[in-house]
Amino acid sequence: MVDQAGTTKEGFSIILKHQPEILFLDIQLTDGSSFDILEQLHQNQPNYKPKIVFITAYHEYAIRAIKFSALDYILKPIDVTELKNVLRKLEETTQAP
Repeated sequence: MVDQAGTTKEGFSIILKHQPEILFLDIQLTDGSSFDILEQLHQNQPNYKPKIVFITAYHEYAIRAIKFSALDYILKPIDVTELKNVLRKLEETTQAP
């Protein structure tokens, strides 16, 4: 399932409803940040542990992303090779043993 949201409220609602395995998140949303969504998810669904990839123009949030166990952190503009590497990494980590 693929979906998108421009606000933290929309993002939280969509993620809570579908609980996808992988989240591609930008940092800045119109009413807050994707960190706000992740904090809400942690409070409301502590056992929900999606793989998280941040795609953002803000390099200064990388340390905070690590604290949320981000699988990767891609800076905009997106380098195609880097994106392919992340997708490969996601494929490897989501395959059943």
